[in-house]
Amino acid sequence: DLRSTLAVAGSDAIALWRANGASSGSWLRVWALAGEAFGSSALSWAPDGRLLAAGGPLGAVHVLGPHSELIGQQELPSHFIRLRRWFGGAVLRIAWSPEATLLAVLHRGNEPLVRLWKTQTWEVAVHVGLGWVPAGLPGFSLAWLNGDTLLATGGGHLVEIGIGSPGVVNAGNAHLGQDTTLLGLSGAESEVRAVPLAQDATVQEVAVCPRTAQRVALRLDKRSEVFIYERATCGLAGWSQRELMPCGRLATQGAFPQVLAFAEKAKVIGSANSTEGSLLAVHWLFDSGHNEVRTYPFHYLPAKLLQNGADANALF
Repeated sequence: DLRSTLAVAGSDAIALWRANGASSGSWLRVWALAGEAFGSSALSWAPDGRLLAAGGPLGAVHVLGPHSELIGQQELPSHFIRLRRWFGGAVLRIAWSPEATLLAVLHRGNEPLVRLWKTQTWEVAVHVGLGWVPAGLPGFSLAWLNGDTLLATGGGHLVEIGIGSPGVVNAGNAHLGQDTTLLGLSGAESEVRAVPLAQDATVQEVAVCPRTAQRVALRLDKRSEVFIYERATCGLAGWSQRELMPCGRLATQGAFPQVLAFAEKAKVIGSANSTEGSLLAVHWLFDSGHNEVRTYPFHYLPAKLLQNGADANALF
């Protein structure tokens, strides 16, 4: 059982830490792989928590598991796969699809590249070039909307990658040109495009609310707010039929946002009843140098209503 276990990536190791129940506030290292070969730049747990994907040196990705074998020191689990293709570049971000049928890897080479691996066969399904990135412009992220739509940031664009069928074989290649027009992937019902926003924005990070996949949080270059957009799909078929619409901003006086992350099924227990929804955590850096993480609730409703409803998502 790896609940309450924290995976930590380092330049020369991957390690798992677990809260020490016997001592409040302390952590114990329960498993590690040390050495330059296991240095990691990004980590991502599979949705069921059984496998851990880690970005390794020279653009490789290590997939380790099952979780029951991630214990002890310097011991490789029985499930250890190294994924690698030439001309990928360093691994920046990793994200499993909600059903764990695809593993998305964002590389940084001469230009950012998203490569999608099929987890049943560990073959490459799609790779997408995101275009040239100006010097000094960081901001790379991945966020799944659902099992066949992935959002990525790179080069200041918010890019939508439509996968089509998750089981597609050798879907092809695509490249996001400077004109950001719609590009088809040869041999598949897939598409890549830059998502138009209501304002001219250089996007650095995207996060998707996991409860409904309708609220999207964006961090923009040189902007002190976190911008919240909504995808209203009532009565419409598909993401591309409705663009993102701005619906709010989050700001903290004298601070700039640094990192965004959603937590799913976050519960708040009250005296009368409990509510359940999702929380957006924002890491703020203040002008004074002070750092602070603040959380913001989304889509909160009484837990009983969510549990008893036939389709809770229809309420949003």
